[in-house]
Amino acid sequence: MRYRAISHTSDAGIRIYGATLPELFKNGAAAFLSLLLAKGKIETRLEEKIFVTAGDTEQLLVTWLSELLYLFDTKQLLFNVIEIEEFSGTQIRAVARGELFDPKMHHLKTQIKAVTYHGLKIEKKRSLYSTIVIFDI
Repeated sequence: MRYRAISHTSDAGIRIYGATLPELFKNGAAAFLSLLLAKGKIETRLEEKIFVTAGDTEQLLVTWLSELLYLFDTKQLLFNVIEIEEFSGTQIRAVARGELFDPKMHHLKTQIKAVTYHGLKIEKKRSLYSTIVIFDI
């Protein structure tokens, strides 16, 4: 399991899982996409390099997901493939592949306004990382 939706009053929440922190971040991108789109296949037609930094790993996750939201809001970019090239607890460098949003092909499910810090804490139990991310909708 990479992620699962959870109920949250007036917002959308997702519990994200990963065997490693980079996998948790990739699965977070997939979870974001699952909230955003109801349906529609995303083709790999373009590539975007993404580099974000933050003070700690929780901030980095919010910054990462916020960057994906920013790229959708400003450039209409949707990504179906994320390749993490470098990762530390405070920075991530990735290549994202996908295509431009096309309302004929892609159907929006949720209008996401922001990624929040509400209750955000990345935990590791045994060999699995997990966290809950709340999105303001």
